Amino acid sequence: MPSFISNGIELHYEEEGAGFPLVMLHGLMGSGATFKNEVNQSKSHYRVITLDSRGHGKSKKPSQYTWKDHIQDVIALLDVLGIESCYLLGVLMGGYIAQGVAIAIPQRIKKLSLIVSKSNG
Repeated sequence: MPSFISNGIELHYEEEGAGFPLVMLHGLMGSGATFKNEVNQSKSHYRVITLDSRGHGKSKKPSQYTWKDHIQDVIALLDVLGIESCYLLGVLMGGYIAQGVAIAIPQRIKKLSLIVSKSNG
Protein backbone atom coordinates (compact mmCIF):
# COMPACT_ATOMS: atom_id res chain seq x y z
CA MET A 1 0.00 0.00 0.00
CA PRO A 2 1.65 3.25 -1.06
CA SER A 3 1.78 5.94 1.59
CA PHE A 4 3.72 9.07 2.49
CA ILE A 5 4.06 11.38 5.46
CA SER A 6 2.46 14.83 5.38
CA ASN A 7 2.88 17.08 8.39
CA GLY A 8 3.59 14.06 10.59
CA ILE A 9 0.61 11.98 9.43
CA GLU A 10 0.80 8.85 7.26
CA LEU A 11 -1.53 9.15 4.26
CA HIS A 12 -2.52 6.41 1.84
CA TYR A 13 -2.86 6.84 -1.91
CA GLU A 14 -3.33 4.63 -4.97
CA GLU A 15 -1.94 5.16 -8.45
CA GLU A 16 -2.89 3.42 -11.70
CA GLY A 17 -2.40 3.99 -15.39
CA ALA A 18 -0.06 6.19 -17.37
CA GLY A 19 -0.28 9.55 -19.01
CA PHE A 20 -1.06 13.02 -17.72
CA PRO A 21 -1.79 12.96 -13.95
CA LEU A 22 -5.41 13.08 -12.80
CA VAL A 23 -5.79 13.46 -9.03
CA MET A 24 -9.17 12.55 -7.51
CA LEU A 25 -10.29 13.78 -4.08
CA HIS A 26 -13.23 12.06 -2.35
CA GLY A 27 -16.04 13.40 -0.19
CA LEU A 28 -16.60 13.32 3.55
CA MET A 29 -16.67 9.78 4.97
CA GLY A 30 -15.35 8.41 1.66
CA SER A 31 -11.94 7.23 0.50
CA GLY A 32 -10.01 6.84 -2.72
CA ALA A 33 -11.86 3.55 -3.20
CA THR A 34 -14.94 5.67 -3.92
CA PHE A 35 -13.49 6.20 -7.40
CA LYS A 36 -13.02 2.52 -8.33
CA ASN A 37 -15.21 2.72 -11.46
CA GLU A 38 -13.81 6.08 -12.53
CA VAL A 39 -10.23 4.84 -12.09
CA ASN A 40 -10.96 1.75 -14.20
CA GLN A 41 -12.44 3.95 -16.95
CA SER A 42 -9.66 6.55 -16.86
CA LYS A 43 -6.44 4.60 -16.28
CA SER A 44 -5.97 3.79 -19.97
CA HIS A 45 -5.66 7.54 -20.69
CA TYR A 46 -4.34 9.08 -17.47
CA ARG A 47 -2.05 8.46 -14.52
CA VAL A 48 -4.88 8.35 -11.98
CA ILE A 49 -4.06 9.09 -8.35
CA THR A 50 -6.57 8.81 -5.51
CA LEU A 51 -5.79 10.02 -1.99
CA ASP A 52 -7.41 8.91 1.25
CA SER A 53 -7.70 12.24 3.05
CA ARG A 54 -6.44 12.36 6.63
CA GLY A 55 -8.96 10.68 8.90
CA HIS A 56 -10.46 8.71 5.99
CA GLY A 57 -9.93 5.30 4.43
CA LYS A 58 -6.49 3.83 5.14
CA SER A 59 -4.94 7.17 6.13
CA LYS A 60 -4.20 7.93 9.77
CA LYS A 61 -6.50 10.17 11.78
CA PRO A 62 -4.89 12.82 13.97
CA SER A 63 -6.83 14.18 16.94
CA GLN A 64 -7.50 17.43 15.10
CA TYR A 65 -6.91 18.91 11.69
CA THR A 66 -8.09 21.73 9.44
CA TRP A 67 -8.96 22.39 5.79
CA LYS A 68 -5.49 23.85 5.39
CA ASP A 69 -4.04 20.48 6.47
CA HIS A 70 -6.04 18.74 3.72
CA ILE A 71 -4.83 21.29 1.16
CA GLN A 72 -1.21 20.88 2.24
CA ASP A 73 -1.63 17.08 2.07
CA VAL A 74 -2.55 17.25 -1.62
CA ILE A 75 0.36 19.58 -2.36
CA ALA A 76 2.68 17.21 -0.46
CA LEU A 77 1.36 14.27 -2.50
CA LEU A 78 2.13 16.12 -5.75
CA ASP A 79 5.61 16.90 -4.45
CA VAL A 80 6.29 13.32 -3.33
CA LEU A 81 5.19 11.96 -6.71
CA GLY A 82 7.12 14.63 -8.65
CA ILE A 83 3.97 16.00 -10.30
CA GLU A 84 4.50 19.51 -11.62
CA SER A 85 1.09 19.84 -13.27
CA CYS A 86 -2.15 17.84 -13.08
CA TYR A 87 -5.86 17.70 -13.57
CA LEU A 88 -7.63 17.89 -10.21
CA LEU A 89 -11.09 16.51 -9.52
CA GLY A 90 -12.92 16.96 -6.22
CA VAL A 91 -16.26 15.57 -5.07
CA LEU A 92 -18.19 17.15 -2.19
CA MET A 93 -15.58 17.73 0.58
CA GLY A 94 -12.91 16.92 -2.00
CA GLY A 95 -14.24 19.87 -4.00
CA TYR A 96 -13.53 22.24 -1.12
CA ILE A 97 -10.03 20.82 -0.83
CA ALA A 98 -9.47 21.00 -4.60
CA GLN A 99 -10.47 24.67 -4.63
CA GLY A 100 -7.98 25.40 -1.87
CA VAL A 101 -5.24 23.57 -3.76
CA ALA A 102 -6.02 25.48 -6.97
CA ILE A 103 -5.87 28.77 -5.08
CA ALA A 104 -2.60 27.83 -3.34
CA ILE A 105 -0.78 26.51 -6.44
CA PRO A 106 -2.70 27.66 -9.53
CA GLN A 107 0.34 27.16 -11.79
CA ARG A 108 0.28 23.40 -11.07
CA ILE A 109 -3.45 22.80 -11.73
CA LYS A 110 -4.14 22.53 -15.45
CA LYS A 111 -7.86 21.76 -15.05
CA LEU A 112 -10.15 21.80 -12.03
CA SER A 113 -13.35 19.74 -11.92
CA LEU A 114 -15.75 20.14 -9.00
CA ILE A 115 -18.63 17.72 -8.54
CA VAL A 116 -21.48 18.53 -6.14
CA SER A 117 -19.45 21.27 -4.53
CA LYS A 118 -19.95 24.85 -3.49
CA SER A 119 -17.64 27.80 -3.06
CA ASN A 120 -14.84 27.48 -0.56
CA GLY A 121 -14.85 31.19 -0.51
